[in-house]
Amino acid sequence: MKNLKLLIGILIFSICISFVEKKSDKMDPIVGVWRIEKTVHVFKDGNTEIEYPSECFKNSRYEYKSDGSLIFKRTEGEKLEECINRPKDFWTGKWKKVNEKTYQMDYRVMFSDKSISNYSNKTNTFSFSNNNNTLNIYDDYSKSETSFVKSPEGVIVADYSVYKRVK
Repeated sequence: MKNLKLLIGILIFSICISFVEKKSDKMDPIVGVWRIEKTVHVFKDGNTEIEYPSECFKNSRYEYKSDGSLIFKRTEGEKLEECINRPKDFWTGKWKKVNEKTYQMDYRVMFSDKSISNYSNKTNTFSFSNNNNTLNIYDDYSKSETSFVKSPEGVIVADYSVYKRVK
């Protein structure tokens, strides 16, 4: 009888420990499906411009999977009735967490003319708010010696984009 009580005690203790371990295995907050809300462009002269996505582009989705893969499903067009879905693998790649606020992404972009662009070791600063349902990504092009010209406003040196969790 003592052995049976001891065995039951060990079994209950083991079950409790397994629940505690599962709760401590928190999913990374980036894992999920995200929709862009806006992008703030920062220009070389310090001015900023807020760009909101078109009604159609709001249907685009950024999916960060728990296995470290990522997929961007893009829709294009200005009006909902003009939306065009891009190929499923338009933007694919991998992500990994570097530290609490930094993620590294390696991905490729397939353009409509079938050309491919690869972006390796692209590091961005991420922050989460609203109970991990809002994702903010800061992309500082000056650190990567990349900048984009946007006429007539000037040269964009950084972007700050805000995303909402869809699921």
